Amino acid sequence: MIVLASVLAAGALEGCSYFPSRADDALEMFDLGLTFSKTPQFSAYMNCPVIAPIGYGSVDGYYAGMGGGGLGVMKHHQESAGLLVWGREEVGWDEFDPEDADTLSVQGVGVLGLAEEPASEEPYTVACIHYFHLGWVGLAANVRWLEIPDFLAGLFFLDPLGDDGADGCQACEMMAPILVALREKYAGKANVVFVHVREEELLAARFGIRSIPVQVLFDRSGEEVFRHSGFLAQDEIEQKLAELCVE
Repeated sequence: MIVLASVLAAGALEGCSYFPSRADDALEMFDLGLTFSKTPQFSAYMNCPVIAPIGYGSVDGYYAGMGGGGLGVMKHHQESAGLLVWGREEVGWDEFDPEDADTLSVQGVGVLGLAEEPASEEPYTVACIHYFHLGWVGLAANVRWLEIPDFLAGLFFLDPLGDDGADGCQACEMMAPILVALREKYAGKANVVFVHVREEELLAARFGIRSIPVQVLFDRSGEEVFRHSGFLAQDEIEQKLAELCVE
């Protein structure tokens, strides 16, 4: 029996692509850039590792470089204080309201801080934080430890932090009803299989899936005879099946 395997994953990979998700993961590993403020402000703060915060900083202004999962010039807010065993960090990137804690990443740090204050829904931790700002300009250099293994795992279609693919895959959604129709039309003649890359990560890696959706045709001996990436109309699929003597 001919097998049509279609790799779908609405929302599993951002923009239906493997590569944008990997780029996003790479940008989330480090912050390296300059801070700017319209008025003289000050920050001399570090926390590396997360249990040893020291210093103070309060800067509202702009950031230029790689930071907050983005690249470029963006609004930035940083307010931190640490006394080694206790600390509190508050950071905002690009779109936030410094008066609204729900739009910021807030966490207690240090042994006492971690026990005292729960992290916000999107904490900026576990991280190695370095901020220095004097007057109108400063430097930020941060490492987000958990994002590094997430990036490496993502190369093999694994997503430990569950942050890949916030957006849906329109082409996948368009393919779904076509495959349902093909499954009904060719019942007993061709086996139509749906593969979800989020649920079948090892299988997707085995067949080298780099973007979705993908349609793969296997002949009766199990050999791959056709592969297509992106949306594929029903009549085109049926034409390929006819070439394999499936009517």
